[in-house]
Amino acid sequence: MQSVRNSRHENSLSYTPEQLIVTAGASEALHLVMQSLVDDGDLVLCPDPGFVSYAALARFAGGRPIGMPLTQDLHIDVEKAKALMDGARVLVLNSRQPDRVGRKQGSIKALVEYADDAGVMVVPMKYTSISFMATPTGVLPRFGENVVTINAVSKTYAMTGWRLGYLAASEDIVEQCLKVHQYCQACATSISQYAALEALYRDQRPVKLCGMNIVSGEI
Repeated sequence: MQSVRNSRHENSLSYTPEQLIVTAGASEALHLVMQSLVDDGDLVLCPDPGFVSYAALARFAGGRPIGMPLTQDLHIDVEKAKALMDGARVLVLNSRQPDRVGRKQGSIKALVEYADDAGVMVVPMKYTSISFMATPTGVLPRFGENVVTINAVSKTYAMTGWRLGYLAASEDIVEQCLKVHQYCQACATSISQYAALEALYRDQRPVKLCGMNIVSGEI
């Protein structure tokens, strides 16, 4: 499976096909995670500002979304976030927030390690290869076992509307997510899957060059 190869190439992580689900975009992947992991009343920590679906899907699953507080220089307030994690079920992290959340070196690593100890599932949303975080979300599984990585091809390969993404997690989490996936979606379209394979197998230098120019402010 190409997403196995892509994770290994980008983040030096290794997944088996049994640890992945190809989804109809990142939105379905997040829906699967929320429905599989969140019970009525569970706390779900969301970035604020963040994508509107995070809190909405948490509520849809019966959870209680709470925005994570920021410091005055627009970083996640690590100590306050840790306090909120005690008793929480899921922590969503967004690599594309319109601020400087996560740029502070080591802050995301500290959150993931604390979440691992507290039994909180961390869900990094990696919509693209372009990241504004000092610690890219794709490498977060190195810091703790309780991580479900969500990614999509929409932004990286200009495939918005093709609805193709995936989630990567431990086999037990994937098994639970499959129970929801097979009845709410069944599968992503074969056309999108073949198109994504073509994009992923092609030369990745233009993607990396574009990402470097965007982050540096040149485009």
